[in-house]
Amino acid sequence: DYSHIINHSGARCMIISSHELCLKALPAVESSSDCRSVIKINEDNHSYNNPVNILQWNDLVEKNTDDAWKNIESEEYKNYDFNEEIKSIKRSDTACIIYTSGTGGNPKGVMLSHGAMLSNCSGAKILLQNLLEGMDEIKFLSWLPLSHSYEHTLQFFTLGIGAQVYYAEGIDKLVVNMGEVSPHFMTAVPRFYDSLHTRISQGLKKQGKLSQSLFSSTLRLGKKKYNGEKLSFVENITNNILDKLVRRKVNKRFGGSLKALISGGSALNFEVGLYLTALGLPLLQGYGQTETAPVVSANPPEKVKLDTVGKLF
Repeated sequence: DYSHIINHSGARCMIISSHELCLKALPAVESSSDCRSVIKINEDNHSYNNPVNILQWNDLVEKNTDDAWKNIESEEYKNYDFNEEIKSIKRSDTACIIYTSGTGGNPKGVMLSHGAMLSNCSGAKILLQNLLEGMDEIKFLSWLPLSHSYEHTLQFFTLGIGAQVYYAEGIDKLVVNMGEVSPHFMTAVPRFYDSLHTRISQGLKKQGKLSQSLFSSTLRLGKKKYNGEKLSFVENITNNILDKLVRRKVNKRFGGSLKALISGGSALNFEVGLYLTALGLPLLQGYGQTETAPVVSANPPEKVKLDTVGKLF
């Protein structure tokens, strides 16, 4: 796959995260006639015995920051109009090519236009506008491959609304990272939410009978409220108390600032979604595919139906 993608795309440089991935990709880079450089994001002291030019990301940033400003201020670029260059880009122009395995054979290159990606960003802003309103600081935590279409839209969306995006270190450190970052929004695939459900359930077994009873009542009333069932006077009071005793603590365990968890990439388990929602962790499910850049529809926060993928963007 590496060789096919490098040769088919005509890539001249590969950006890669780790030493392990570098070892896997190097044979394909070495055999390529166009791609002669690899840029590694993670710093390490590994050396490689091959003709490929391997560079460290931090070294490039430190070395070239000052040089970049000197180049921009040089005579060659003095009269260059960068704004005109930007204006010449049309919405129909290809912004990126994402390779997807499809149904079989070699990976297929999906050509996504600037317009397609901007349309997704616009749709996401409309979808989340009520949650975003009045926020001075917006933080996203992502656990998605950077090559995934879902992640592409996320990074451009966060740039577009002036938000910050943090990247989780891995599924085993995701909950820890949530505590460190205190994100307002979390984007992940259903596998993570399954793991979160398991983690909370296992933790509950270690608690005393009172905690388990409060937790059970929180789930029961939360599910009842989600289903649109009317709560009695006593249940309303109890549910409000449980907001403070249980739901606030659960939210705090995951940073304390969560406004929404966002799921995509495959189907969300309804029971998992209902469980997390009842605990005060609002979960929005969306649907899309790489060719649509990628979101087609998503649940609006004001009207979540966990067994659906919401309204069209």
